[in-house]
Amino acid sequence: MRQLIGAAIGGVAGGLLGYYHVLCPGGTCPLTGTWIGGALLGGLVGLLIAGGCPACSSTSCRQPGSELAPPTDETRNDGA
Repeated sequence: MRQLIGAAIGGVAGGLLGYYHVLCPGGTCPLTGTWIGGALLGGLVGLLIAGGCPACSSTSCRQPGSELAPPTDETRNDGA
């Protein structure tokens, strides 16, 4: 639900910016020159800010092998 709200808010904000040519005064910019492009780009940014990127969540960003393994007899350096 949070992702949907973020995408909607971003889409409305981007659509308004594109409609009034705030980011692109001449209207020739491919992404923000029209309200449709602004809404699509704003919706995507809103989705990402709201946490809609599952690959960016804190639990899924663990690199393989990043867990610390207990030392083995060969790697232990306690003088024994």
